[in-house]
Amino acid sequence: MTDELKVIKFDNALTAFDMSLNGSDDTKFITLITLFDFKWVNYKAEFWLPTKEHGIIYVNTLYAGAVLCDADIVQWHNNEFKKWKFSYPTTKFKNFLKRYLERQLKCVEERRTFDGSDLVVDLYNDIVSFANSVSEYSGVSDLEKATCLWHYNEGKETQVTV
Repeated sequence: MTDELKVIKFDNALTAFDMSLNGSDDTKFITLITLFDFKWVNYKAEFWLPTKEHGIIYVNTLYAGAVLCDADIVQWHNNEFKKWKFSYPTTKFKNFLKRYLERQLKCVEERRTFDGSDLVVDLYNDIVSFANSVSEYSGVSDLEKATCLWHYNEGKETQVTV
């Protein structure tokens, strides 16, 4: 585990999270899943964790059929950006994707609202707990900064400077 990215404890009351950082009072995390399978598998998960202690954490992870998955994590905390690059076992991503899609499809069948917040926190915790391959990057591109904060800035009169 890195010195600064810590495992996040999840509970249904979302006590570790500041949902006002989510751009609204919504109680769900923003998650994007892309399944692209043209000549080769490329499955991507992006999610934003609006934490009280660590600011906004943006995770962008990719499964491409290899033994390891790659993940970029950008953190915005105290008006500073940091970025880490991780490699972690593919089994972690495959387990996340299977659980995420099964729950989502079940919610659709039962006409219930889907919430996979606990699943994305589990994947984040799996990534940062796997310390075999991590490196911190000092530079964060303007695009990465904007992506990290896009939902936070949405609809606000005052924009955060990137």
